[in-house]
Amino acid sequence: MPWPAALAIAATATVVRASPADDPATDGAVFAGVTGADPANATANPAALLRLVPGWHVFAISTVSYDRVGIDRQVVDPATGARGAGPAITDATIGAGVTAGFTVASPRRMVALLASLRPPDETIDDPAVADQTRGSRTRRIDWATLAGGFSITSRVYLGLSGTLAGRRQVVTYARDTALAAGHDPARGVDSDCGGAPCGLENPQARELWRVDVEPSSLPTTDNLLYAVGVLARLPGGVWLGLSVERPWQLGRFTMIGDATIVQAPRDGGATLHGQAVVYQRLPQVIRFGGRAPLARAWELTAELRMRRLSRTEPVDVRVFGAELAGTDVPEIDVRPTGVTDTIAVELGAEQPDRGQRWRGGARLGFDTGAVTDQRISARAPWGRQLTAALGAQLRVDRWTLQLGYRFDWQLPVTGGGGDYDPLAMIACTDAAFDYDLPACAAVRAGYGTSTAAGDYTRQSHTLRVALGFVLP
Repeated sequence: MPWPAALAIAATATVVRASPADDPATDGAVFAGVTGADPANATANPAALLRLVPGWHVFAISTVSYDRVGIDRQVVDPATGARGAGPAITDATIGAGVTAGFTVASPRRMVALLASLRPPDETIDDPAVADQTRGSRTRRIDWATLAGGFSITSRVYLGLSGTLAGRRQVVTYARDTALAAGHDPARGVDSDCGGAPCGLENPQARELWRVDVEPSSLPTTDNLLYAVGVLARLPGGVWLGLSVERPWQLGRFTMIGDATIVQAPRDGGATLHGQAVVYQRLPQVIRFGGRAPLARAWELTAELRMRRLSRTEPVDVRVFGAELAGTDVPEIDVRPTGVTDTIAVELGAEQPDRGQRWRGGARLGFDTGAVTDQRISARAPWGRQLTAALGAQLRVDRWTLQLGYRFDWQLPVTGGGGDYDPLAMIACTDAAFDYDLPACAAVRAGYGTSTAAGDYTRQSHTLRVALGFVLP
């Protein structure tokens, strides 16, 4: 794929990520990974770039993905708490990301510079799951990644990289104003919505939120990330790699911007504008892997990725401004995703790059899932999944073209999402937000919203195209 075409695809499309904090350019891709001699490894493991053939490596990588989510929802009766069958949703998104740059490698040192438009964390947009999400998305742009590495000894390599990353986060969802009022006669679930009790998730009581935020300034330490990697060459052609990618700012990450809130139809449907602040912590990723001779022309590869996602919980949304003053719009709204720390394990076989015209490889893996069954939702449909990947490389003179395909199949989740409990909000509101009430603990954590219970399926398809050129 020509570089202009890859950039055009990335600029006009979006993609649901197979798992949060994954990088499709390297994670799960054949020929890449923590020990792979791949130019895109500046953030996955910069030390692995020292395995490249000496010379200038210029490259561009495009990833195009299709993600399909199916949810057979359950609904809750506010009077009895009984669950019943709800609407069935099937939705999909398609889009892309791109990485481009160059690496200068020698047997003892290397320097790399690249930029990346990463696929966003994006959710489906369907009215049946509006209380969970209406197409929220976070997109990260790595404006510049500078990496360097050197050989400590003839068998041990060290790599470091720093990235200046920009982010834009759009949080969109609906707030059930009747649920928020509990059993209040004038505003609660038993109040009037078009001649009938509002109940739960009534469109007449649905308040629409859109919060659009980004860092206040790009050149700050809040936007810096770094990676440290080590690669060791053991006897017998065995390689071991370890890397850690983490934000420079380990504390709370702050983004500011605008809030647009459309009042519920029963409240007049007016559009209110204000300011917004979103607080959240950023994830950390630890990668460990190895490769060893498997047969005459093959290598066995293995990789383990640990993603520290629980530290990103929850998304703390705060809105304010003159148009919001004196309304029922809350100043603070906690939006949980339910994510937890997760582990992905992959095993594969690849042909080593010895200058041949064709090479191939394949991988199989398992991901423990970013959310538990009880906290899965349309906002975070990332349960346990099986993965498979194929890759092929064609070399013509100094040019290389890689084609890769990855398939992620989420193990079906039946009756999940039960931790989102609207009855907790009703009980807590009716008790005047008694701090010691267990139901109020769920509300403080953000789980006192419409239920996310239901049956979940998801399949992801990712195509990776990499074009490279080497100058001696």
